Amino acid sequence: MKTYSYSTTPEEVIWEHLPHKYSMELNKNDMINLLHVLKNVSEDRDDWAVGFRIGILSTIDIEEI
Repeated sequence: MKTYSYSTTPEEVIWEHLPHKYSMELNKNDMINLLHVLKNVSEDRDDWAVGFRIGILSTIDIEEI
């Protein structure tokens, strides 16, 4: 196991360790926090953040346009 200081793990190391699909469960509070962060990022016109937020919301039958 490699160890890095908080927030310094190189992105390529993360890529090497992640499976193609990463399954995880979030509680309601985690999901609200994630959606809040994505909303703030998307206000800067980050298309990825917009798409990710829309994708998450669509899983709970909410549409944002």
